[in-house]
Amino acid sequence: MAAPAPRPDLGEMYEPEAVADALHIGRATVYRLIKSGELKASKIGRQYRIPAASLNEYLGLTEAA
Repeated sequence: MAAPAPRPDLGEMYEPEAVADALHIGRATVYRLIKSGELKASKIGRQYRIPAASLNEYLGLTEAA
């Protein structure tokens, strides 16, 4: 039996609602940023999750990879 493949470390992930609250913007604005590609997010099932690295990149705290 083969060992399971290692899972990538996704780090901390945020829900769009949590990002909206933290940035003091509307939930619809967060979804608009995701759709436009300004804020990178992963869709898991029917829900979006925003990696901390993507949020930091959007805020200008880190450089794009």
